[in-house]
Amino acid sequence: MRTGRPRSHKMRTGRPRSPIFILTLHQTSELYGWISEAKFTSSGSQLIPYLPPYINRTIGYYYRNINHSTLQRRSKSMIQCIKLVLGFCLIANLCVLCLPAQSAAPEKFALQEKFVFPIQETAQTKSVSLKAPSPSELPQILADFEQYAVQAMADWEIPGMAYAIVQNDEVIYAKGFGARELGKPDPVTTDTVFPIGSASKAFTSLLMAMMVEEGHFSWNDPVISLLPDFRMYDPWVTREFQVRDLMSQHSGMPGHAALMVPFFHFDRDSIRFLERFIKPVTSFRADFAYQNTLFLDAAALLEKVSGKTWEQLLQERIFTPLGMTRTTATWDGLLSFSNRTLGHRWVNGWTWGDIIPAQEDWPYNDWVYHYGPAGSLACSILDLAKWARFQLNKGELDGLRLIAEDNLEYTHRPHTIMNAPISGSQMYYAQGWCYQTYDPYPIVWHNGGTLTGTSMVSYLPEAGLGFVSVANLFVCTIGDALHLAFYDRYFRKENPPDWCRSMLESLRLDSESQTPPIRPQNPAPSPDFQSVTGHYANSFYGTVSVRGSENGDSLILSIGPQQQPLLLTPWDGNVFLTSLPECFDYADFTTFHLGADGASLSMSVDLLNTDAGFGEFTRVKEVDEELPWLPNTTVSQLDALIEKHMQQLNIPGAVVGVWTADQGKYLAARGFANLETGEMRTLEDPFRIGSITKTFTVTVALQLIQEGLLDYTTPLSQFYPDFPNAEIITIRDLMRMKAGIPEYTTDEFLMHLFYHLLDSYPIDALLAPLYERVAEFGSPGEKVSYCNTNMILLESIVEKVTGNSLAEEIAKRITEPLGLQQTFYPTGVTFPGRTRGYDADPESGQWIDHTEMSPDFSGGSGAMISNLYDLKTFAKALYEGTLLSPETQTSRLQAESFFGQPGWFRYGEGIVDLAGFWGHSGSIFGFQTIMCYYPPKDATIVISYNTEEFVQPLFLEITALLFPNDVPWAVTDPTNVANWRKFSQ
Repeated sequence: MRTGRPRSHKMRTGRPRSPIFILTLHQTSELYGWISEAKFTSSGSQLIPYLPPYINRTIGYYYRNINHSTLQRRSKSMIQCIKLVLGFCLIANLCVLCLPAQSAAPEKFALQEKFVFPIQETAQTKSVSLKAPSPSELPQILADFEQYAVQAMADWEIPGMAYAIVQNDEVIYAKGFGARELGKPDPVTTDTVFPIGSASKAFTSLLMAMMVEEGHFSWNDPVISLLPDFRMYDPWVTREFQVRDLMSQHSGMPGHAALMVPFFHFDRDSIRFLERFIKPVTSFRADFAYQNTLFLDAAALLEKVSGKTWEQLLQERIFTPLGMTRTTATWDGLLSFSNRTLGHRWVNGWTWGDIIPAQEDWPYNDWVYHYGPAGSLACSILDLAKWARFQLNKGELDGLRLIAEDNLEYTHRPHTIMNAPISGSQMYYAQGWCYQTYDPYPIVWHNGGTLTGTSMVSYLPEAGLGFVSVANLFVCTIGDALHLAFYDRYFRKENPPDWCRSMLESLRLDSESQTPPIRPQNPAPSPDFQSVTGHYANSFYGTVSVRGSENGDSLILSIGPQQQPLLLTPWDGNVFLTSLPECFDYADFTTFHLGADGASLSMSVDLLNTDAGFGEFTRVKEVDEELPWLPNTTVSQLDALIEKHMQQLNIPGAVVGVWTADQGKYLAARGFANLETGEMRTLEDPFRIGSITKTFTVTVALQLIQEGLLDYTTPLSQFYPDFPNAEIITIRDLMRMKAGIPEYTTDEFLMHLFYHLLDSYPIDALLAPLYERVAEFGSPGEKVSYCNTNMILLESIVEKVTGNSLAEEIAKRITEPLGLQQTFYPTGVTFPGRTRGYDADPESGQWIDHTEMSPDFSGGSGAMISNLYDLKTFAKALYEGTLLSPETQTSRLQAESFFGQPGWFRYGEGIVDLAGFWGHSGSIFGFQTIMCYYPPKDATIVISYNTEEFVQPLFLEITALLFPNDVPWAVTDPTNVANWRKFSQ
């Protein structure tokens, strides 16, 4: 049944735990100065970010009534002053403790950064004795440091490296060392192009600041207002997430969430979609946790407002203006440079050992490019030095200004407290940069690591000094060590730490702790491979397959669009050693969880459980054991289609089943069954099927005609003599949508239903308004015009003829003979399954749980409940006429085109013909479903969403993928849902 509820893609709201910020005594004294100078609006506008408006109004009122002279008098008494300020701090901290965070405009954000975080300017002790070297001292410092760096390169076993030093807008040193590729003579020069990994983040940050400066959006705008497909796990966080949060590393997600996903070749849109499934481990904005994924959202925002790709923006807005001619963001761009290095990797992945060069055909070269906006840049050391000069010059290089000084400075401003690895230092994450207090000056920096290389970009704004380095082996801390070692030498610190040696020792110790596992001496036998092979799924990675290897001694777990294999080697019983070929030789373990019959029910892939806990897979139920699965490439394509539609249309959860006699089957359950509990959708759970109910209602009526209790020509007047046109409206007209009756589900009635689904609606009450709408009636039998009223009339007629409820007749005549165990006409408001149905409130944007409802208002037009497997059975029976005589079925399938619609969109007797796909779709509050059978291929397709959003666009794309030569439609834009209102009845 088409409910026509107002459309909205906004998420509902909620209340997370609020982050707690405690002010230091030193901050308290500074806060007094701020308050004494603060300007409050007469309305008591928000002064302090993260405090609710009414608290700010209270504080504002208090301080508006204590004028500056009062504060000055009170400041004469230190005790009074401290009491005043400490009292305020106590109130502020208690308020922040108890209440949720609020948004703060950038101009008001300074107070948070000054007092919520420790004050970076005063939290360090500047050594006035540390000064820059004189021109005569500098050459020796550079020479000594070069010797130190070369020795470090040897100690760290790095094949090739380059670094450059910038002082007062001049590159005072730049040089390359070693080889581009181990075992080959080509040397590293200052023009050699190196991947720089996460140092790329600052480039994305600059583009964001440029767009803010141009007015495309502000740092304080909610991301979802700009990117409607943006979703975090918590709906409240989704609503509150601002542009500035995208690059501040305080999302609440676990650190490095989704890091493994690009190994399986999921693209950027797929990674963005997966964010909604990553459960938070801390409160939003409370703790630092490093991420790559949210930079993809930043790039998506850049691309939306500019109409250009992230790569195009980099080239046009940064690389070309700055003269960075040896810089690229793409794999093809890197390969276009003859003087380049692809880097090197350890044979055993993350573990120290033998080093081998990366090759162009290495299957994981694309890893960093899927995370492009977070880490795909490659450049020469001279180009990187230009970047450092641009930053030191506050947005200008060689007289060309790209951004205003204050807007660039915002990207360097501390936002999130980090754990400082250096005693006495404080560290914060900004916007694609790190801010670290150091002696004698703060450092702005970011390192980078790919699977085959590392980089560091670092500068001291107050000293006009910068250091950049690149290396072609993944040893991420080499840059961290070198830049600190250089600054110590530059400022001639006494007895500075040997950063390279200490960090190398730490790295080696960490590597030694990752020793290969030792197999038990007497391992338990592995289960029979046939008992664990098959398809598994979760909402994060989609459908994966487990099969036996060619030599039969191991298993292959295939994941992702390119079916990237993981090798599973028997280890101990149902535990298998897991390795990622050509990358991790002994990555982790996979455990199969067996049922009483010895067959696998699920599996845990530890390697993926470290990645936000998405290594838990449920084995897909095999209803038709004899029917094989579709090819893995097709499975991946279908996974991608579902993911795309769920992301673009904001679908909480989806269930999809495809069965084709000649190609195979596909089953998928994705997303959430319950947004409150986080339960995921499963293949077995029931859902409301809306207007698919019509096929059941008409089937019962057709059986009554076969039995002589009704006739096609029986007039409606026999049951409703006073109903308009009743004497010329027939049973056939009602079944074929040709009665010319107006719709009882008017917009006004649907809006009332939206908030009153539990109310009872007797059929006479539903029909009563139609008696006053005689002018809206058309001529019966003239045209096919879809109308729910036909079916509630037909339901009433069935009940009058049989003396039983329609629910009883459907059970006796259809569901029981076909063995449909999860299909029924409900008699109450309760819903039997775990799956909840959702609609977005058009006013608040909150999700409303519309699972429970009275069956009265939809009745024989849309009240029924079923599940995936039952609809698969029913779809074929519906077309083949299993429950009807051949003559009755032939009549049923004599379909006619809908008025004003394409010729291939037709209606028979309670059945839709969509270019040869026979079935019906159904929409009701909280749910959308489609069920079709395609006779030429003996194919059935069933799709269910647990929100009232259109399933037809996904159906079209699936059929176009599987039967490209059979369908008359082209693939459509799933966001163009308006065209599908008429098809979702």
